[in-house]
Amino acid sequence: MFNFLHAQKKLELPDPKQALPGREIPLSTPDTHFVSGASLKPPFPENVQTVLLGLGCFWGAERIFWQTEGVYSTAVGYAAGITPNPTYEEVCSGMTGHNEVVLVCFDETKVSFETLLKRFWEGHNPTQGMRQGNDVGTQYRSGIYVTSGEQKTAAEASKKKLPASSYSSRIRQHHNGDSGLSKFFLCRGLSPTISCKESSWILRIRRDRCSLHQYLNIIKKKWEADRLPIVLRYVNSI
Repeated sequence: MFNFLHAQKKLELPDPKQALPGREIPLSTPDTHFVSGASLKPPFPENVQTVLLGLGCFWGAERIFWQTEGVYSTAVGYAAGITPNPTYEEVCSGMTGHNEVVLVCFDETKVSFETLLKRFWEGHNPTQGMRQGNDVGTQYRSGIYVTSGEQKTAAEASKKKLPASSYSSRIRQHHNGDSGLSKFFLCRGLSPTISCKESSWILRIRRDRCSLHQYLNIIKKKWEADRLPIVLRYVNSI
């Protein structure tokens, strides 16, 4: 019974009075993207627009967009929640109300917003509610958090073109201010760095077909011993 109730709780957004308190001081986060070297924080170059996209676990989702031509930078973080400056563990508890999202910074002169929407719809199943496959929790819900009226119109139009009528993606205006549900928080610390490094090395393995021994030598040179088991778990899942 305890496990059942716990599972049900993770499928429901917390009441603001029950949400974790978080913290006033922002957490330390990287300034640049490990793979592209581009900035993760504004100000961004001219012609670069931003949008937040929630399509399940953000580690895999981010790769969809950083490999898209015309995308200047990507970052993983949290949006549409209650708790200020949450940690990854707090978000996974289901008690912050946040959605795991990808910040996509794109050059509107090189890639259209409609192209990104196509990647978004094709990259996940937005009919599953508070989950994506085996990942269960409110942080895995589908969502589009736009930064302009034009983006909102395009997102709503793309949703209407879908074959199914039960798509549950939320399309919401996003601002960079401090107003409640619209605040975006970058994911901090070890996890995003590991994700970027893992992803780039896996791409190298698939592209260059280097051996596992060569791969482990790369890890040995770049990582301290206490981080190695986390990386190896990812290797074993390939």
